[in-house]
Amino acid sequence: MREKNKNDNKNKQLDTVENIRHIFAGLPEEYERSYELKLNDYAKRQNVYELTKIVEDFGKLWENTSETNRNEKDFLEKEKIAYAAFYCLNIIYRRSIDNKLDQLIDDNNLWCSGHETFVHLNTMRCIQKGESNGIDPELLIQQEYKFALKYHNNAGYCHAFCDLYATLCESDEILAEKLIKQWGKRALIEVNHAIELDSHYAKYYCTKGRILALRGDYTEGVDMIQHAIYIEDPNDSEYTMRINTYQCYRLQIQGIYQIKEAKRQIDIETIREEVNALKKSAVSNVEIIAFFAGVISFIIGSLSLARDQTATDAALLIITLMGCLIAAFSAFGAMLHIHDENTRKGINWIVGGVGLLIAVAATFLTWRL
Repeated sequence: MREKNKNDNKNKQLDTVENIRHIFAGLPEEYERSYELKLNDYAKRQNVYELTKIVEDFGKLWENTSETNRNEKDFLEKEKIAYAAFYCLNIIYRRSIDNKLDQLIDDNNLWCSGHETFVHLNTMRCIQKGESNGIDPELLIQQEYKFALKYHNNAGYCHAFCDLYATLCESDEILAEKLIKQWGKRALIEVNHAIELDSHYAKYYCTKGRILALRGDYTEGVDMIQHAIYIEDPNDSEYTMRINTYQCYRLQIQGIYQIKEAKRQIDIETIREEVNALKKSAVSNVEIIAFFAGVISFIIGSLSLARDQTATDAALLIITLMGCLIAAFSAFGAMLHIHDENTRKGINWIVGGVGLLIAVAATFLTWRL
């Protein structure tokens, strides 16, 4: 008995084909925001079988109707209803990430392509798939931008352009550089306009966060997504799915920021190492120049001073000068490497001390003799 009641309740939620046709006949024009909102709401009923039958029946009717008769009022009314069913199925398949979406659009391309919003639906398919679906990305984004401008008071179309821009940029790093230069400012303007038109729709803030992140404003981008999470309606049937989507974008932006920050730190360390290497190279060059200058001075000085001395005195004098030269050169090297490791400075001071001892010893021997 309980099982029977459950089935009865379930059947009550399902509309017949005729009921759906009656509901869709009263819809506003397809380019109005209320049109999409009402179909979004109706899509929650999940009457896929009935909607599919309406679309398929009209597809057959369209094929068997001449072009002249397709402009008659009765036929256009039927097309309006069938297109609403087609539009509604698009929404259902996008939400459930169903592969039937591609087949639905391709099978009904001929009769649906005459509707302006068909371009919009194709764009939404690309956003859902996260790619341009084989269409030139720049052409696709240009079409959606024109559509958003034409119906500029429709927040959904303004946002679709922005969502498409962000999705294409996130899908291809090379393409992103080009799109950011061409469309970045316009995307930010349009997403702000969408928020002005409907400030309570959380997804708009998430998209704005993605656009800000593409500009390099990672902190502000994350804050926008946090705001989207905060204002999302917890009573909505898609609340969990939307929150998960927002969280994925937030983590993605934070990850990109951390990678770029780590890369920046690596670049700074690399520059530091290169600067230190140049400094060391410069110090080494100074040491070499000083060494050769000292050697030349030592040779010239020694020859001049030893000219009138005995062999023993000349030898001791040369040893004294050599010791002084070693001590002076080591002290000079220690001063150049004052900021280096203690080992290098210690060696310089030891060598300098040995040189000083040699000079003192030679001087003492000269004095004794």
